[in-house]
Amino acid sequence: MSSADLRAVLADLEPVQRHRVMDLVEASGISVAGWAIKQGGLPVANPSANPAYCYEWAFGAKGEPIALCVWHDGLLVDGDQLDYRGNLRQLALRLEAKATDRWEPAKHRNRAKSQARRARDFDIRCQDAWREKLPVRFILLKGEQADDSALGRDSSLVEFRRLDQEPWHLSQYDMMTGDFRFVRGFAVEESAVEAEVAGTDVYEQIALEQPYVDQFDVVEKLEKRELQGSSYVRSAQVRAEVLVRAAGLCEACGEQGFRMANGAIYLETHHVVPLSQSGPDVKWNVVAVCANDHRIAHFGENREGWRNHMIEHLSKCYPAADVSRRLSELVS
Repeated sequence: MSSADLRAVLADLEPVQRHRVMDLVEASGISVAGWAIKQGGLPVANPSANPAYCYEWAFGAKGEPIALCVWHDGLLVDGDQLDYRGNLRQLALRLEAKATDRWEPAKHRNRAKSQARRARDFDIRCQDAWREKLPVRFILLKGEQADDSALGRDSSLVEFRRLDQEPWHLSQYDMMTGDFRFVRGFAVEESAVEAEVAGTDVYEQIALEQPYVDQFDVVEKLEKRELQGSSYVRSAQVRAEVLVRAAGLCEACGEQGFRMANGAIYLETHHVVPLSQSGPDVKWNVVAVCANDHRIAHFGENREGWRNHMIEHLSKCYPAADVSRRLSELVS
């Protein structure tokens, strides 16, 4: 398709109607059953306005399609392709800095914290799409997009939305930095990154595939050892999401994990309520910590206080999950 034809396609994709987010998410093949229920199981009067969902930037649970909210103005014609490029991980880092800046007003810190979580979630969905080679649906937005200088202080105003009927795919994703490039249409050939990975040994491949690793990555990929006996199988997806959430920093003490010889940053994942005590294998029960804090969690004289500190941290990360009550009930 010529550049002129692509520019015409791009113009046709511009949203001109006020579609509801919920309807477009459902049209993407993603369940919206949860939109009708409040925390605690009570029904929502207007599911499409449920704040636990309608302001999110990324949608789709495990086993479902992925849908991302993308500004139409960010789409580009590049040769014979339509593409979309960005880095939501770096955006999350800038927002997190504002969220912890004591000189910022409380309302700005709270907004920055919410926006940082959404940016992190967007980046995690990109990682999912990259690892599993999944097509992605774009919910295109039109309106007043907040400038970078207003991060955490103002929110963008969406006037129009539409669902692109054509899928998109990640043609490039840098697991170390978070830089991505989406291209409209299905993937038709192996990416350059895949070709590069195919020519590396297992140890080097870890750093190419993921910038953050834990003790199980080292065991599974370097030693190829199977978990047997009384060991518990842990979700690789949960561990990966937790490591990305921590972004290389111990969630207990705040210190950066050590950098391995291959460039990856090493932390250890830990179930706050152990699997042996019926702790769920979900991201709101798992933290990424340095090796020292991991030992404290198991053997420290104040390990109960340490655990409560981690429950408080996870409660802030996932306010809709009612973490404090659910985990406290398991250890009471």
